Amino acid sequence: MSTLVTERDVFAESVAFSADSMAVRLDDGRSLSVPLVWYPRLLNGTSAERANYELIGDGEGIHWPELDEDISVEGLLAGRPSTESAASLARWAERRRGALSGTSRTEAVTMKPAAIDDDPDFRALERHADALLRAKGFRSSPMKGSTSWTDPRITPADAAVRFKLYKFHSGIFFGARQAWAEDLGVSLRALGGEVVKALPAMVPFCGAFVENNSAGLSRVEAIVALFP
Repeated sequence: MSTLVTERDVFAESVAFSADSMAVRLDDGRSLSVPLVWYPRLLNGTSAERANYELIGDGEGIHWPELDEDISVEGLLAGRPSTESAASLARWAERRRGALSGTSRTEAVTMKPAAIDDDPDFRALERHADALLRAKGFRSSPMKGSTSWTDPRITPADAAVRFKLYKFHSGIFFGARQAWAEDLGVSLRALGGEVVKALPAMVPFCGAFVENNSAGLSRVEAIVALFP
């Protein structure tokens, strides 16, 4: 005769944060540590907002009221990061910007690039942007999760980056360096209305999430046309 043994339900007891991770203490004595980049809303929240959490029910989940984020213990145990789409995250960031007061600059959403791995959609957008930008004298510099276009007249090279095409898990983003756009008087709305900072550089770029279709290619053309 065999006996079926099932693991009992496990509940969260407390949550703590470091600079780049979240640790959840469980009622069976374990502590789960996951990277903050798994949850963009937590990553983009303040320390006070992350500290303001509530346990859902008996602790089967965790809710952050100021960030409108919910994470289940089941998902943590399974090692599942957030599956929120880029469009949903952008809408949340826009609502968040509207709720904040006293800020003169648009708040950027921090995200972690994903490996390109010869993604055909990324490569098609990259070729299209490269043809447009090379005609204006910019030079491309491919990287693991992005491609940069620099102005060869400016040194050092990091300061010369003017455009970025990023691949994120939630989509592909094309935009221009925020500080440069502001110096030239180019509005965020004209660029596409979204601002991202990619780890680890954390330099804000303004632009839009684009797809490899006629609308996405046209958006890339419109952004490039705003600059000399």
